[in-house]
Amino acid sequence: MLIKLSLKNGKKGFVELILIIIFAVLMSISFFALNTAYNNFNEIYQIKNKTQSKYYAEIGLNYAIEGIKNKIFTGNRQFYLLFEGDYINVSQTLLGKRYAYIKIICTNGVGYITYNISAKGVYDDYLTYLSEQITIKND
Repeated sequence: MLIKLSLKNGKKGFVELILIIIFAVLMSISFFALNTAYNNFNEIYQIKNKTQSKYYAEIGLNYAIEGIKNKIFTGNRQFYLLFEGDYINVSQTLLGKRYAYIKIICTNGVGYITYNISAKGVYDDYLTYLSEQITIKND
């Protein structure tokens, strides 16, 4: 379909109006596509951060459980696991926005010890809380 630009009979304004409408439709489609792409990217980013904070909490919980099983941790303790690249450092002070905070509360009973372990995984602004209870018989 060819559009003839003609100055006869006042058709020039009609052609300009059609071009403006086509331009507006193309802009609307482009805005919709960019908005959809941004929302998809943002959703992937949030899922990644939530998953990473859960992994940090799980690592902290497992670290504490292994420490209790190997009798490294006896009694009440609290500490941070700091994640720096491929390295994990144990610290008493918080440094950074990616860590696991572990708290171990020990209760002595007659013939047993109960450990309540809580772990908070933090990855940037995302938090995950996990907890576990272990009861060990005294020898």
